[in-house]
Amino acid sequence: MKGLVFDIKKFAIHDGEGIRTTVFLKGCPLRCRWCQNPEGLELERKLWYFPNRCLHCNECVQACPQQALRSEGSDEEDHRIVIDYERCDACGICTRVCPTDALAFDSSWYEVEELVEEVLKDSIFYDVSGGGVTVSGGDPVYQHRFVTAFLERCREEGLTTTMESSMYTSAEVVRSLIPVVDRFIVDLKIFDSASHKKATGKGNERIKENIALLAAAGADILIRVPLIPGFTADRENLEQIEHFHSFNLSGYPD
Repeated sequence: MKGLVFDIKKFAIHDGEGIRTTVFLKGCPLRCRWCQNPEGLELERKLWYFPNRCLHCNECVQACPQQALRSEGSDEEDHRIVIDYERCDACGICTRVCPTDALAFDSSWYEVEELVEEVLKDSIFYDVSGGGVTVSGGDPVYQHRFVTAFLERCREEGLTTTMESSMYTSAEVVRSLIPVVDRFIVDLKIFDSASHKKATGKGNERIKENIALLAAAGADILIRVPLIPGFTADRENLEQIEHFHSFNLSGYPD
C-alpha cells in the first residue's frame, strides 16, 4: 500500500498540540475558491518545470522516451521547456538527467513503513513537547486506506495522531478513522449548504452529519473556520456554526 505525499512539514506548531510533523497528502473532494494548497487537489503525480534553474542544455528533451518535452525559445532569455502532460507518463527519466533539478515531481509515493520511519526521526521533539503526527492535505480522507494504516502504525510507535480534514466523506470512512485518530481538526467553512456548494463545489450535509457522528462517538474534535472575506467571515455564518458546535459538541472537548 502506498500514499502520495506532496509535502512533509517538520517542526509544525499550528497543526495540533506540541511540536508535530505534518504530512500533506494529495487529493481533495472540495474545490475551495481560496485553497492554499492547490498542488494537493488532484490525486496524481505531476512533473513541474522551474525555469530559473534551467541550464538550457536540453538533456531532458533528448532523454524523454515519450517525447513529452520540447524546447522553445531562441535564446536564454526566452528559452523554456514545455511539458506535454498528455504524453508524460511520469517515468522520471528527465528528472534524473537534469543536472540542476529544473524538472521535478510535485509529490512522492511512500509505503507505510517508509513514512513511519520518516516521522520517527523527530520523536524527541514529540516527547518533550507533547506533540506527534498530523495528516493534512489536500484532504487525508481522499487516501483513507493508506492514512488509516499509517496512523495505526504511528499509534503503535506511541505517537499521538491528529487529522485535518473537511470530513467530506462517507460515514463508513469516518468510523474506520476514529480508532486511529486522537484529535480531529475539522474545517466547517460555511454553514449554509447552498453557499458552501457555491464556494467549494459541494454541499455540506455530509460534513455536518460526520461531525455529529464524531461527537456521538466521543471523539476529540476541534472545529476550525477559515476567515475568508466575502465567503466565511460574516456574522451570520459564524453564529450558525457556533450554534451547531454548541448543539453537537456539548460535553465534548473543543
